[in-house]
Amino acid sequence: MILASAWLGFIASCGGQDGIKAEGESVHFTDIACPKSSSNAQNSEAANMVIKTSEEFEAIWLSMGYGTSRELPSVDFSKGPLVMVYGGQRGTNNEWVVINDIVRLDGNELLVKYDNFTANHPGCGGSGVIAYPFCIVQVDTDAEKVEFRSNVLNACEATGRPDLE
Repeated sequence: MILASAWLGFIASCGGQDGIKAEGESVHFTDIACPKSSSNAQNSEAANMVIKTSEEFEAIWLSMGYGTSRELPSVDFSKGPLVMVYGGQRGTNNEWVVINDIVRLDGNELLVKYDNFTANHPGCGGSGVIAYPFCIVQVDTDAEKVEFRSNVLNACEATGRPDLE
């Protein structure tokens, strides 16, 4: 019993070590553009990023190829930066990304948690139309560092989720 208590005490004292950071409270964020399906983009590389100025946002938006097919969303950057998850080129329109939660980590760091819905599963497919899924949200706070954590899910099993309808 003493050994078990000592072991549990050791495990508890190691929190925040070896790259494991304590998660704090969720921070408020607002969806800016998170379409379930998106096409006609030019940039095929997946990327996660923080956008802090309107000039930077416009340049990224145009580099994705949305300058002609989608109007640039209006954003007041005095309210906070944007966080973007860009899925890159996908082989079907049955793939998308959703930012679920943003939490404060130790110090001045944020963790963006998102679901990455893929059709790369047996029996799951789509129309064969190439898609470029993305999700952009505005965070009510700034941070020195932002980390991203993806949860890969089967797009064909994503029914019944109100956040996806």
